[in-house]
Amino acid sequence: MVEVTEGAFASDGEIGLACDWHCRRRGGGCSLVEHYTLTSTRCDLHHVLAGFLVSFAGMVVVHELLHVAVHPMSGRSPHSIVGFGPSIGFYGHYSGEMTRNRFVAILLAPLVVISFVPLLVAAVAQVTSGWVAFISAFNAFCACADIFDAGLVLFQIPATAMFASRA
Repeated sequence: MVEVTEGAFASDGEIGLACDWHCRRRGGGCSLVEHYTLTSTRCDLHHVLAGFLVSFAGMVVVHELLHVAVHPMSGRSPHSIVGFGPSIGFYGHYSGEMTRNRFVAILLAPLVVISFVPLLVAAVAQVTSGWVAFISAFNAFCACADIFDAGLVLFQIPATAMFASRA
């Protein structure tokens, strides 16, 4: 039996958890997949789920703070509201007037900063990271409503229009 430890097929920092990976050789077969079985000794479902939930909660907070950072006066306006509601979670809201283009920028800022910028930096630096790809894709998925709203505003509201929230 051949045993390889610490990073046989996956780096232990790939998903942000400390896992010991072991690769054990099995008899027979002609492909690398058939020759080796990958098992984890310290990484169970509870650790993966906890890491996912912490990452998701952190990403939601950063996502909403990026919305607020694009508010007039960079979120320091008395009209900028940051809060937590039991039914909607963490949120950022602007209760004053703003231009259509500002509203679109507020909607798309988290998508650009969390999803596009890390991928562009990784591409320019020629670095691959499963973690960066996951966070970028997951944030893009979570920003679907923001993308949809931005599309509605861009195609249905005149560029010179002003927005005021009723909420």
